[in-house]
Amino acid sequence: MNLIEEKVLQTIKKYSMINAGDKVLLALSGGYDSTALCLILNNLVDILKIKLAVAHLNHSIRGKEADEDEKFVIALANQLNIPVITKKIDIPALKAQSKKFSLEELARTERYKFLKETAQKLKVSKIATGHTANDQIENFFLSALSGRGTTALAGIPPVTQNIIRPLIECTKDEILQYLKEQGIEARLDSSNLDVKIPRNWIRHKLIPFIQHNFKPFKTSILQTINILHCEDLFLEKIVDALFEDVKY
Repeated sequence: MNLIEEKVLQTIKKYSMINAGDKVLLALSGGYDSTALCLILNNLVDILKIKLAVAHLNHSIRGKEADEDEKFVIALANQLNIPVITKKIDIPALKAQSKKFSLEELARTERYKFLKETAQKLKVSKIATGHTANDQIENFFLSALSGRGTTALAGIPPVTQNIIRPLIECTKDEILQYLKEQGIEARLDSSNLDVKIPRNWIRHKLIPFIQHNFKPFKTSILQTINILHCEDLFLEKIVDALFEDVKY
């Protein structure tokens, strides 16, 4: 077991993400994060005593590139002998019918709908996604720039009901190094390079600028997110207790 696998194992234990005997469905896009998580969980299957399956939704947003992502996912799952479920849906066509949501919002909604339906079909107890520490930082700035409250600033929870995020304490650099060591070249989503999308602008423009001028800022932001998360949980407990007092 290498360092990142050990780190993920400790994160899983720290947040009680998985129990022995669980069936885990991994959302596998074919990108760097989810591909690394697939390899890591596959290597931890015996230690965690779990059964693993993967699910992939082809959004049809990037045409041939999206089809190549799907082929990559199927090939990787077959190589690792992991059951794989795929589905293709035309998100651009849905967007043409709805002015209410952006293309990204529709894609996210349909992805989670597909994951939940697949989880029910396979009778799995947990859904694993590839959110990382870098996603936490990006979300922090997105929330701050949108004027959102402390719950949003507190970041992405490691666990939300049956959705788990084992890579939430891992950085992108650690993930890229792991894939290099494993000799796996994951897929690049070209839409992630479009800086007209707010998250991508934060990732490619804002964060590098801040990091150039404030070297340890990522550690500081993650510490702030953790503090806000703890405070948010504490306030939630107080409100729940007050609600019970009023109720009875």
